[in-house]
This record gives sequence, structure tokens and C-alpha cells, in this order.
Amino acid sequence: MTNPYSRRRFLQLGATALAGAGGALLLPGCSDNNNDRGYANCSRNPLPQDAQGRWWLSNNYAPVFEERDEVGLKVRGELPRALNGLYARIGSNMADTDHWFLGHGMFHGVRLQEGRALWYRNRYIHTALREAGTDDLNPSDPVSSFSNVAPIYHGGHLLTMGEVGLPYETDPSDLSTVGVFDYGGALAGSMTAHPKIDPLTGDMLFFGYDFRPPFLMFYRANAAGELVEAKPISLPASVMMHDFAITRRHVIFYDLPVVFNFNMAVAGSNFPFSWDFDHLPRMGVMPRDGGDADIQWFEVGANFVFHTMNAFDNPADPNEVVLHASRIDGPFWVDSNQDLSQPSYLTEYRFNLVSTTVTENRINDIPLDFGQVNRGLWGQPYRYGYGMDFSERSTGPALARPLGIVRHDHQTGNSETVRAGRGVSLEEAIFIADPESGGETDGWLVCYAYNENRCASELLFFDARDFGAAPIARVELPVRVPHGFHGVWVPDAA
Repeated sequence: MTNPYSRRRFLQLGATALAGAGGALLLPGCSDNNNDRGYANCSRNPLPQDAQGRWWLSNNYAPVFEERDEVGLKVRGELPRALNGLYARIGSNMADTDHWFLGHGMFHGVRLQEGRALWYRNRYIHTALREAGTDDLNPSDPVSSFSNVAPIYHGGHLLTMGEVGLPYETDPSDLSTVGVFDYGGALAGSMTAHPKIDPLTGDMLFFGYDFRPPFLMFYRANAAGELVEAKPISLPASVMMHDFAITRRHVIFYDLPVVFNFNMAVAGSNFPFSWDFDHLPRMGVMPRDGGDADIQWFEVGANFVFHTMNAFDNPADPNEVVLHASRIDGPFWVDSNQDLSQPSYLTEYRFNLVSTTVTENRINDIPLDFGQVNRGLWGQPYRYGYGMDFSERSTGPALARPLGIVRHDHQTGNSETVRAGRGVSLEEAIFIADPESGGETDGWLVCYAYNENRCASELLFFDARDFGAAPIARVELPVRVPHGFHGVWVPDAA
């Protein structure tokens, strides 16, 4: 049973540890929808409504509690026979929480084999918190994590991350929890939700942040899954840094004004982050073979970034680094950090390492987030980027409903959107490359969707080579998959 005082206790502990230090905590971020009229067709199977009106516990955000095993899944269309493996997406799943970002992690997975959908399973990540039957996060204990934000597969390990604490490992054959993962004791602190794998070296780059200095640590694990590098990074305060970016030669950090708020923590806030008007917004470009002293910091406009699309070293100018990320104009989270209605726009940042200047330009006028590329081009020049279309705005503080997937052509500047059909709201779509082809668009965009006409969820497959066409396949699930955060593809051959 949820302890209504546990998060307050956690933050008071964190505030005590921070006295004279600074501080940071937690963030995930992702998914879709909450607009009551979007669920009107489900009168025969009404969705839950939170008695306190909390949008993250209502409609298809509401948690599910039964761990299901479903076989004999119905497929409409034809699944790609080249995809053999597991698609899994994680999210926050808790009956009573005061923020969408704070809830026990739950995986929802579908296994594919030779054009068939063998099973759907949902499983809690059995963290130390869940095993103890509590949501009492302990900032001094690295195994204390909801592990609910994002998964990644690297070095033979399927890992799930929160923003606080160590990652947890899951067995992709059945979604059972293996246990906390700390690289054989080499990783002592937090691991961010958005590591990046260099497709050329196989190295995984990531960071973690904490309440106490050093507020930020940068890490590198080699292709074999061994932690081989750890570097402290100096920051003036403990900021919420949900994502970062890599190129062939550089790493880009986001030091932006959503900052741990000590007074909110002392007052018992469950999620003490807010916009700090005194915090200088900046981004830091660090050589991958360098360290803290080598970072060039660039002052940027007042903004916040949850998610990166990609970044690369400009092949036409060795002194320029280019970043594409979804920018939320500041100020952000001044009145309430439960408000996720403010739109973000795909923005290009160009950092000149000689003149130490930066330019910032909006790429298009589509409210877009959860940027994706063919991950074989992570950190490299690329043409096509994908993201979720949030053009339909929420009427309140809830995250808007993404009804389509946007593809932006960085070569021509054109954008186009594909929609899944009336009454279908989408989750984050990830690009899964065709293992039998090597072109940039050779692959599929795959995502969960909630179909209000069926009052249940499905897994959709769009062919990126024929962008704009209807899904080539829909795996119809007999259950509801609550709106969540990020997904991963784990190929059987990996």
C-alpha cells in the first residue's frame, strides 16, 4: 500500500543532505494524451477517473495492476518477417502518486517471430522499492529507483533507468527482473534515462546527476558492456538534465533553468523542481576525449529540453557542432511542475567552437517531441528525423494527445505527418532498422496506440520507406496499455 508521507520523507532527507550543497532529483518525460472527449467511445468499458481529478491517474493514463500473459494475438495486416525479437515500452504505474513521473516502472512487451506476434506481457520492474512495498525513495541509496523512464539494450543487457539511482536489468525472454545493474560495482551513482550508443564504436555514453557535488558525472561503457570511463562535470547547481547529445567527437550537456528547489523540498513538495529565473541557461560542448576543463559553455535563450533528436559535427566546418532538440520556451514550470501542456518545437542549435557563439533557429512550426532517428546514425549527419505531432493541444495541464508521427527532411526542409486513424492516440514511435537493408529509411516506426473504438491498445507498424501510408500491421491487444514513456527494440540476434 502506498505511504502518503513517503515522498515527503524522501525530499526532506534530500534537503537535509543538500544543506550547503545544492541538489537534483528526478525526471522522466514522455507519452501522450488526456482530453476527456478523446475517450467518448468507451462508454461500454469506462476508463478510470481519479477522484481528485489528477489527469495522470485518469483515462488511459490510469495504471493497470494485473500482470498479464496473452497469446494468440490478432494481427491485422502483415508483420515484417525480418523483425524477430522483443519490443518493450516502460512507464510509471502506481495507484496513488502526486506526479506522473513518480510511480513504479512497468514493462509492456510484444515478442515477434517470423511474421507472428507470439505474446504480450506486462511486468513490474521489481526494484528494491517495489520489493519493499514502498515508494519511499532514499537519495543516499543508489538502488532506490522507480526505474520507470527508459530502457536500452547494450552489451547483452536490457537495462531500465529512472533519473534517480542505478539501472535495473530485465530478461528480454520473459520480462522478469534480473536485478540492480552496477557494472560489477564500478557504477556507484545514478544513470540517466537517455544513454546514447555510438553505432561506429559500440560504446555507450551516459551521465548521472545527484543532489550533491559533483552534480553531474559522465560515463562511457565499451561495446562489451564494461564501464571504462567516469568523469565529474562541474555545474553551478543541481539541474534537471533529462537528456544530452553525442557526436563523433563531442558530447553536449544541457544546463538549463529547471532547478532543484530547496524551499519546495523543505516544504514537503513531492517533486521539488521549478524554473529558476536566476539560473543562466547554457549548453556545454565537451570533446569526447576531454573532460570538465575542456568544456566550452554557450549561453542560450531561456528554454528547457526534455528530448534530443540528434547531433553531429558539421562535415563542412570542423569547428561547428549541430544539435537538433525539442525546445520548450522559458519560463517553464513556474506555477506548477504538473503542467505538461506547454508545446515544444524542433530547434537547431549551431555551436561555433572558434568564435564561441551559438545560433538557435526553430526548424518548423509543428509542436513536436520524442525525436527519433535511425539509430545507426546517432551522432552523425542524417537526413530524416521523426517525432510525435502534438498539434492537438490539451485543454488543461495534461500532456496533449499525439495523433500522428512527423517526419522532417533536414535536406529539403519539408515535414509530413502520418496519422493512425480516427480515435487512435499514439505513444512514442521508435525507428527499428531493417536488419536486411542499410538505407536511412530502411526500417519501421513502431509504437503502442490506444484505440478508443476498441477500448484497448494495439502495437502499430509503419513502413518508413512509404511514409504517409497507413500502418502495414496492427497487433490488437486484448488489454489496455496505459500511456507511458520510452520503448526499445531487442533483436533476437543481438
